[in-house]
Amino acid sequence: MLMAVFAIPQNANSQDFEEWRKQIDRDFQEFQDERDKAFLKMMQEAWETIEAMDPYMEFDEPKPREIPEIVLPDEVPEEPAPVKDATPVKIEIPEVIVDDEREGEDGTVKLSDIPLGMRVSAFNFFDTEVEHVIPSQRIRLQGAPSEQTIQQFWHDMAASDYAIHLNQILTVIETKHLNDWGVLKLVQSAGETLFNGSNNHTNLFTWFVMTKLGFDIRVGYNNQKIYTLFASEYRISGARFFTMDGKRYYLLLTKTQPNRPDRVTTYQGSYPEAKRLFDLDLQLRPLLSERYRSTELSFHWRGERHSLSIPYNRNIIDYYKNFPNTDFRVYTTASISENTLQAFKSEFSPIINGKTRAEAAEILLRFVQTAFEYKTDVDQFGRQKFMLPEEILYYPYSDCDDRSILYAFLVKHLLGADVVGLHYPGHLATAIYIGEALEGDSMVHENKRFVVADPTYINASIGMTMPRYRNVNPTIIPLFQD
Repeated sequence: MLMAVFAIPQNANSQDFEEWRKQIDRDFQEFQDERDKAFLKMMQEAWETIEAMDPYMEFDEPKPREIPEIVLPDEVPEEPAPVKDATPVKIEIPEVIVDDEREGEDGTVKLSDIPLGMRVSAFNFFDTEVEHVIPSQRIRLQGAPSEQTIQQFWHDMAASDYAIHLNQILTVIETKHLNDWGVLKLVQSAGETLFNGSNNHTNLFTWFVMTKLGFDIRVGYNNQKIYTLFASEYRISGARFFTMDGKRYYLLLTKTQPNRPDRVTTYQGSYPEAKRLFDLDLQLRPLLSERYRSTELSFHWRGERHSLSIPYNRNIIDYYKNFPNTDFRVYTTASISENTLQAFKSEFSPIINGKTRAEAAEILLRFVQTAFEYKTDVDQFGRQKFMLPEEILYYPYSDCDDRSILYAFLVKHLLGADVVGLHYPGHLATAIYIGEALEGDSMVHENKRFVVADPTYINASIGMTMPRYRNVNPTIIPLFQD
C-alpha cells in the first residue's frame, strides 16, 4: 500500500519520474496505508446532498448568426501610404521541422515480472497502444450506488495491487508529456477498458487513481449514476459546479455520460494530501502519435489570391474534442504541433516578408476573416465550444471566439505583436499594438494604444468596429501571460 499520495511532479524530468515509481514500489504494503484507513472512516460519517450552482456563461447574449461584410471594389486598391516608424517583417523559419514524437518513444508500456494470475491487455490512447494488466481479482461495485458501496469500492481498490496501474500511467505521462487533461483522458481510457465501458465503474476508478496521483477530486452519486468532481482554479464556462470548502468542483464526464445532474450526494472532506487543483493550462504539448491531415485554405489580398496548405494532427483534434470552455488565454497560449506552426510560418513568409508590421497584420486579419466559413458553435455543435488554433483547421465552421484565438495566435507568433481580446455582449474581437501609428477605433490598455482588429467582420480593416458594437465599451481581456 502506498504510504502517501503521490502528486505528479510538474515539469519533472525522467529521473524524477523514475524516483516516483521507485517510491511507489518501496512503499507498497497490503492495506497498511493509514491515510486510506482515515479516509474510509471519514466517509462513514459525513455525506450530504448538495445542489449544483448555475453555470457561469462567457457570453450572456447569443452570438450573431449573420455577420456583416464590407463589399470591396473590383479594382485593386492603391498601395497604402507608408506608416511612420514602420518595421519590415521577416519570419524566421528553422531549417529542421521537429516531429511530434521523439524517436523510440511511442509511449507503449513495457511490462515485466507480472504477478501470477494476472494477464496483459491493451487499449488505444490516440493511436498509441497502451498495455495494462488485468488483475486476477475483478473489483466491482457491490450493489447500487450508495455511501456503503462506494466506500467498499475504495476499500477493495486500496487492498489490491493498484500500484501497477499507477506505474503504467506514470510511464505514459512521462513519454507523452501529458498535461492534466491528458492524465484525465488516460485514466478514463484505462477505466473504460478495465470495466468494459461501465460509466459508474470508470468514474470510481478515475476517482481512486486521480486521488492517488494527488488531485483534489471527489465522487458523488445521483439516481443510480456516479460522477467525478474536480476542483479547478480555472473558471469553466457553461458547466454547473458544486461549492465545497470554498472551492468549485466541476463535473468532468466520460464520453458516454453527457447529462449533468442538478444535485449529487457526496462526502465532506478530502483525502489526506490530495490537494492538487485540476490545471487546464495547455502550454505543455502532448507527444501524441502522428496522424496528419492538411487543410487547403485561400484568401485574397489586393487583387491577388493566396493559397495555403496547413497540416494538423488529427489525434490532437480528438484529444481536445471535449475540452472544457475556460479562460481565452488558455487557448491563445496553447502549444500547438511544431509542424503546424512551421507550416503557418512557411506559407505566410513569401506573403508578408518585407511588409510593414501594420500591413502584415492586415493581411493576417483578411486571412482569418475570409478563409473560414462562419457558423456559431450552437448551430455547429449544439453547444458552446472554444477552439484551439489547430481545431479551426479541422472543423468546417468557426465563430468569433475561434477566429479571435487564431488571429491572436498568428499575430503573436508571426509578428511578435501584443494582442488583447475585446469582449462584447455576444461577441469577441481583438485589438493589437504593434508600435506603429495606426488609425481607427482604439482603447488604451497598460499605457498602450490598442487598435481594433475584428477577425469576424468580413473585409474590415484594422481600426474598424463591427457596426452593432460601435457604441459598446468592451471588456479588455489579456490573452497572453507576461
